[in-house]
Amino acid sequence: MSIYPDKRERVLGFHRRKRKRGAKILLVLLLLLGVSAFAFRDRFFKANLDGFSHATLRVDGLFCPACPPRIKSALEKIPGVIKADVELSTERTIITFDSKKVSPETFEKSISKIGTGGYKGTILVVKKGKKN
Repeated sequence: MSIYPDKRERVLGFHRRKRKRGAKILLVLLLLLGVSAFAFRDRFFKANLDGFSHATLRVDGLFCPACPPRIKSALEKIPGVIKADVELSTERTIITFDSKKVSPETFEKSISKIGTGGYKGTILVVKKGKKN
């Protein structure tokens, strides 16, 4: 047994290296920080949308769950649109936009051009933003 002491320690499990726990703890902390920042992103990174106008439109032709994301992405591509929320259940969309760059009538026209043209947008309410 004394001839091969290294082999004996490896076989019996005495030759284990000390693991560096500091790196693992740091990795776990960074992961937790990233998850918490993602979970509370609205609280930490809240944009001030008071200076922008808001338009509420009724969207006719919403029949399936694939329709709202299609309309939302098309509306958010319009220059001047900050944010668009489309709801299937109420058939409404709320658009936050810069009134200096785009008008609400543009939204009606662009909604009718989306897809095969089966959607129709009607302006319900337009709220002007507060001027700074």
